[in-house]
Amino acid sequence: MITKIYQRYIIHNLMLSFLAIIFVFIALIWFSKIVVFIQYITENGIALVDLWKMFLLILPKLLLFGAPISLFIATLMTYQKFNRNNEITILKNSGLSRSKIALPALFIGLLFTIFSFYLSFYLIPFANKELKISRLNLQNNYFKFKVNPKTFEQFKKITIYTKFQDKRNRLYGILIHDQRSANNILTITAETGKIIAEKSMILLEMNNGSIQRFNPTTQKSDILYFQEYILNLTENNIDNNNQIKWKPQEQYLLELFSPTHIISDSEKSEYNIEIYQRFLYPLFPLFLVMIALFFILQENFTRHGGLKNIAGATLFAMLFLIVNITITDIVISFDKIINILLINIGMVVLYIFCSYLYRKFLSHL
Repeated sequence: MITKIYQRYIIHNLMLSFLAIIFVFIALIWFSKIVVFIQYITENGIALVDLWKMFLLILPKLLLFGAPISLFIATLMTYQKFNRNNEITILKNSGLSRSKIALPALFIGLLFTIFSFYLSFYLIPFANKELKISRLNLQNNYFKFKVNPKTFEQFKKITIYTKFQDKRNRLYGILIHDQRSANNILTITAETGKIIAEKSMILLEMNNGSIQRFNPTTQKSDILYFQEYILNLTENNIDNNNQIKWKPQEQYLLELFSPTHIISDSEKSEYNIEIYQRFLYPLFPLFLVMIALFFILQENFTRHGGLKNIAGATLFAMLFLIVNITITDIVISFDKIINILLINIGMVVLYIFCSYLYRKFLSHL
């Protein structure tokens, strides 16, 4: 239980550092994509709310990988600052052991591990499902309706030709051949028009033109003149999950253990790897905090000699992440998930042993 004043003080400083680091991490990821998203908005008429929704849907996965690294860095920064200000020495002189000084950081690491399990088991597969549906709908509703002037653009059963498009994306000299209805083929001409994104639909609003309707069955046609006409360019959105074949990362944990369809041997390996990752990745916050504390609270950690310990913690943390993230390529041939977990347990034991040897090495420098 975190009740002591020093414990709350450590947690307060640790969380401030963590929030600053994770904010910068997420902001860098988002800003690296913002130019592409602005292009989608200006050129394809995509609604801003749809792009914001996609931003939020990738947030759980960013947190799963960004939070452990941010927490690791925050732990090193916070305890290094305490050591530089002699606060660690004061706590030790007050009779506190290294384990009690480390308790607040371990508590935070445990909380983030529990939260990461929630992300891994529920929130990430939910977000991945929604993200896939959103992407498919965007492909149907937006990306396929980019119009290039003086070019016949074919969108499945719709052909669109325009003479000119101004800077405000207004179209001039429009010709459309719509064969989506087998009994009602449309040929539309209009002087001007513009594409409008409204909720989940893409509409083409046209002015001063004509509509020629032709029925192939009766071989009859008629023509209608209009001053204003709105054509719905949108295909049917995907609202039935049964229409989609979900990937392992888009399925909940129970769906991975009990697939709703017969899976091949290669798919079985992918399912096993996904299960393994669902249980492993949430442990990263606690593991990385333990690595940071293991090095930074050593007896030989001094105000001016802490860089060696920080370098050692960073080296082992990087090794831990690289090996565990890339191990799927090594163990993908295993059929039973227990074999994969046993390999990871062996690696953790190896990390601890190597860390112990490294600490002994530092003590003699």
